[in-house]
Amino acid sequence: ALPLSQRYVDGTMTVETRWASLQVTDYLPHDVGLDRTDLTRVITGDAKAVVSFAPRPEFGQVPVQIEQETFGLRVFGPNDPLVLRSPGVEWEITSDGLHQSAHAVVDPSEGPVTLELRCGSWDLAPSTYPEPERRATAEAYWSEWADTLALPPLKPDLMRRSALTLRGLVHAPSGSILAAATTSLPETPQGERNWDYRYAWVRDSTPYTAREDQRGLKRRGASRIHSSQDHAANTPADGTGDNLHPGVHGAAYDALAQRRTFRRAAVTRVRGVNDRGSKLTGQRPRGNRADGLPDEGEV
Repeated sequence: ALPLSQRYVDGTMTVETRWASLQVTDYLPHDVGLDRTDLTRVITGDAKAVVSFAPRPEFGQVPVQIEQETFGLRVFGPNDPLVLRSPGVEWEITSDGLHQSAHAVVDPSEGPVTLELRCGSWDLAPSTYPEPERRATAEAYWSEWADTLALPPLKPDLMRRSALTLRGLVHAPSGSILAAATTSLPETPQGERNWDYRYAWVRDSTPYTAREDQRGLKRRGASRIHSSQDHAANTPADGTGDNLHPGVHGAAYDALAQRRTFRRAAVTRVRGVNDRGSKLTGQRPRGNRADGLPDEGEV
């Protein structure tokens, strides 16, 4: 059945999805290393729920095998480790001839059912901290950041949510900003090419960095600029090479627009290169706008 509602917990990136007798809470815990990404899902309520686990890494181009162990599932096929910690859940594993999937029926009326998808790790052991504490830590990370924003008086709740959404696209170690979270959507059904925008484009990141600066987060904006400059200094001028910063795929550039951090500079000779070819922008003129961005019609 379709859910009755879905919302972000205010000031966080935690998602709550509700049915008549069920609630599913999703969040990314912040107590894991930078070399892995975890997704925690907590199912609560009074009704049984059917859970399907059908990982299709590498855009579904590699066969997937799933093995059940005492504390969860191991996924074999992708280059990177992938496990689903699911203690107490009995899975039925099926195959379509190429990929395996796992299915289970859980009953949260006997207590919350916690599922932890761990990308980049083979570890199925319990987490160091209990789930409620891990959720509180994750939510505090976002809410404390949101509290530093200088929000305008017009629709501050929507502005805060927009800022959190953009912040969620930031690669923390480098400060790189993904163009979009979109991935794995084929250009055509069963096609080989995918709409994958997990790239960091300096051109697209600059307006966000300027707004971040405007909202009172100059230190973060400056950090991002320095990271981008460091990457540019170690990237071949023709945009080739394997020296790609984590979170930055195929971006080569000569200068990054800066305001105060940034105000009197311009983006010049920005070259973006990806697996679909290259795009070249000419010099971007300096404008007179208070936010340091080009005047309308000058880009």
